[in-house]
Amino acid sequence: MVEDVFEALKWFSIDKYDEASKALTYGEWIYLLWIRCDFWDFNPENPPVWNKKFAAIQKNMWEQKKSDYWQFIDKITNGDAINPSSLKINESGYDDSVEDYCPGIFKINASYLQFLAGNNLIDGMSNDEYLDRIHSNDPKYIDTKNRRVIDIEIENEDKQSDFYVEIDLNAKDDVIFDALRKLISIERRKRGITPVKYITESDIKKFSNLRLLHYLDVMLFCKAKSLNINNVILSKVLYPDEYEANPVERVRKTMPELAKTVMNGNLLRASEYKFSLK
Repeated sequence: MVEDVFEALKWFSIDKYDEASKALTYGEWIYLLWIRCDFWDFNPENPPVWNKKFAAIQKNMWEQKKSDYWQFIDKITNGDAINPSSLKINESGYDDSVEDYCPGIFKINASYLQFLAGNNLIDGMSNDEYLDRIHSNDPKYIDTKNRRVIDIEIENEDKQSDFYVEIDLNAKDDVIFDALRKLISIERRKRGITPVKYITESDIKKFSNLRLLHYLDVMLFCKAKSLNINNVILSKVLYPDEYEANPVERVRKTMPELAKTVMNGNLLRASEYKFSLK
């Protein structure tokens, strides 16, 4: 049994992972963690309950994610999962095919509008009609082209419009930012929200030293292949060169807790926002 596990993990190279993880930029780290976060709790054998109205669409999305999942498992075994160039990402940590991607700004693309239009979710209009309204003076679909203000919609926890914030572009930046900081502070206090911390450069060094990417990929692979790997074997796979520390205790407690913390969309999103301001 032990021999079977080591045989299945013969693709794993500590030296390659050490070298790759130490060479990654901050942005590349966040991007690679995002990919693993997307699949960390994913079970290709356990599809969700489909919504009757959107069952066909949801099933297609599920099948696509299953395909992406197994492709990523293949990338783990052939070494591409830690190679930014094979994942088509640049040194900033973003997919090269998404040139206009801006963290924190979400754009409605044509395919999404077509989905909304096809399901009568934008007042029965086609996506072209909707876009025409956006660029017209229809008061229901605000045109910002010639306006001196920006309208921001604030949603509540039920995704319903809570209130709108109107920003006067004639005001100085420090006045606008101070007002927004005050507003955000008030709304967080009312809703009991604490801002999520972000990953720091020192955290990245810690992740590299603890071999976090190594751990994540080994665990993802073992889960995908239904390999039963215990803490003793895992410690020998990940830390064969550790003599002073207790590697068994590390994989039993430290690494699962660290993985749970890092494989969190809110933490990675906050880190992504922070990185975008550099």
